Amino acid sequence: HRLIRKETQLLGISHDSPDTTDAAKLRYDACITIAEDVPPQGEVNVQTIAGGRYAVFIHLGAYENFSETYRLIFSQWLPQSGERLRDVPIFERYLNRNPRRTKPENLRTEIYIPLD
Repeated sequence: HRLIRKETQLLGISHDSPDTTDAAKLRYDACITIAEDVPPQGEVNVQTIAGGRYAVFIHLGAYENFSETYRLIFSQWLPQSGERLRDVPIFERYLNRNPRRTKPENLRTEIYIPLD
């Protein structure tokens, strides 16, 4: 459908925590931003990320190491911040134009944590 353009952003929406959900039951939406109306088709759907306040963290390195960054956020930053989570999904924005052609140590990802 030629939806990917230079300004297209790659996002991921995590609906579950791997610390509390079996791997086979984890829900994750692989997403791209779009500039036009696209009708849902098959397994492809359209959704809007909730607005509001988010704490934004940068994860540097391989995606396989996300759990380390998330542990720091939830075990250290969140308790010390005095902030409260909002009941909407966390999402990630993948900053490298082509992750497959980027060395794992050079990957950069923004992690958006929804706050009340």
